[in-house]
Amino acid sequence: MKINIVNLSLIASALAVVSCASDDDSEFEAVGATYDIPDTYEFYDASGVSTVSYSGQTARLEMGEEILDLFKTFGTTEETLDEMFADGTGFTDTSLDESGKVIRSKVAASDDYFSSNTSGAALIRSTFDGYITNQVTEFLGAFSSSDEVTEAEEGVAGYVTESGGTVRYINAKGYEYDQLFNKGLIGALTLDQVVNNYLTRCLNSAYQEDNTNGVLVEGKSYTTLEHYWDEAYGYVYGNIDNDSFLYKYIGRVEGDEDFAGIEAAIETAFITGRAAIVANEYDDVATQVEILQELLSEVIGIRAVYYLEQGVNNLGVAANFGDACHDLSEGYGFIYSLQFTRNPETGEPYVSADTVDTYIETLESGNGLWDLADNTSALSTMADEIAAEFDFTVAQ
Repeated sequence: MKINIVNLSLIASALAVVSCASDDDSEFEAVGATYDIPDTYEFYDASGVSTVSYSGQTARLEMGEEILDLFKTFGTTEETLDEMFADGTGFTDTSLDESGKVIRSKVAASDDYFSSNTSGAALIRSTFDGYITNQVTEFLGAFSSSDEVTEAEEGVAGYVTESGGTVRYINAKGYEYDQLFNKGLIGALTLDQVVNNYLTRCLNSAYQEDNTNGVLVEGKSYTTLEHYWDEAYGYVYGNIDNDSFLYKYIGRVEGDEDFAGIEAAIETAFITGRAAIVANEYDDVATQVEILQELLSEVIGIRAVYYLEQGVNNLGVAANFGDACHDLSEGYGFIYSLQFTRNPETGEPYVSADTVDTYIETLESGNGLWDLADNTSALSTMADEIAAEFDFTVAQ
């Protein structure tokens, strides 16, 4: 495993918990205290009632999946997608309509990054609104079926075919709106809510005091602190059987031998932090928050660099231009998500919003991917800069 030194130490710390686990649960000694840590994310009160709850996060992830399906369904209207995204209704699963949950209101909505940056939040949400409008205007509403879409060319939206035969629908600059929407939400919704909102709420002394005193949320079996930790967990693991968001790409990073172990380290940190909350060991909670902020953020950085490099490799091959469009559409979305990462040492993104804007300008400049095909060095430079911010290498 070739994970950088900083992350190697974090992963070793998290995996140390796993190594001492028995079949049922283990005892983890930290900060002079000993408490139980289960093997899985299961926690119960003294009566045996589960104290874990993240149904709202599951609902939003399921909503996202249905929206993504309709992003590729000809005949879908802008009104339909807007209703689902902005109002939280109109889904085929009526339980989602009844959940009271909405995706759009949680986009760029973290306490730490956007409570005092409402103009920035509004701009980000409008970006996702624009993806919906453009996908319908240029594809879903412009043609009655996929068969009617014309082939894309420089400066003209249409279809491209990957080397394996998969057809993709790209805009005039070579990007797929569904990928920009999907990968952008990984940062703007799931990551932002986890690392900049719910986990940092768990560091609040008032919530910690209530947790120590056993003050439960009215009518519930859990404290506010326990619930906030669960909500962070839910944005990662709330829909693991059908997930197109953060959980999926943790698995993709795990599949790279240079980063093997990161998946277990993330899960262990979530379990350990929740156990520390039960045990009122708040120094340990803070340690797990830092581990999760760094490792989850690194997932975004790794995938951004991966897709940039894949795009560079494919742009130079005429038959692989469709592959390049798909790779760089995913890369574009992950680059956009970089502004929602969290460096625990600084409390700021690993890559600032201003730098992200500069990268997006490069991707969008002129005729987009048609022009970048003749200037792949710009993409390679971008990959180098992003990797450097996270302390891993492009080669990894």
